[in-house]
Amino acid sequence: MSSNAEVFRKTVLDNLIKELLEQKTDSKKFFEEERRRYDGEHRK
Repeated sequence: MSSNAEVFRKTVLDNLIKELLEQKTDSKKFFEEERRRYDGEHRK
């Protein structure tokens, strides 16, 4: 049986990992859009 502290720690870690992965995805999308915009401006 898990203690409350173990359950709490697992929940917190799961949430942190989920948030980090979402941030990474958002950052990747942002940088891809910026790169496309930059490439478009500099190919003229």
